[in-house]
Amino acid sequence: GQTRAVIELHVHVEAESSIDQFLNTHDYERNGEELIIRRELSSKGTSRFFINDSPVQAQLLRELGALLVDFHGQHEHQSILKTDS
Repeated sequence: GQTRAVIELHVHVEAESSIDQFLNTHDYERNGEELIIRRELSSKGTSRFFINDSPVQAQLLRELGALLVDFHGQHEHQSILKTDS
């Protein structure tokens, strides 16, 4: 029955990590060692995404998500086996 929902993820980010490089490449300011990813959903069906309180497009957030989480299923290649990961 609410008009809005907010989901937040707080992640510790080390300097010189791939996430830190991603934030620098895309000009997102650091919030100390913490990365805050937020999604705001409205009852109208719209949603907005944020990285450290700055708006971000969903595609860019997907790219960042790929650096944070590795999803895999049975018989799929796991990125942990890749030397560059």
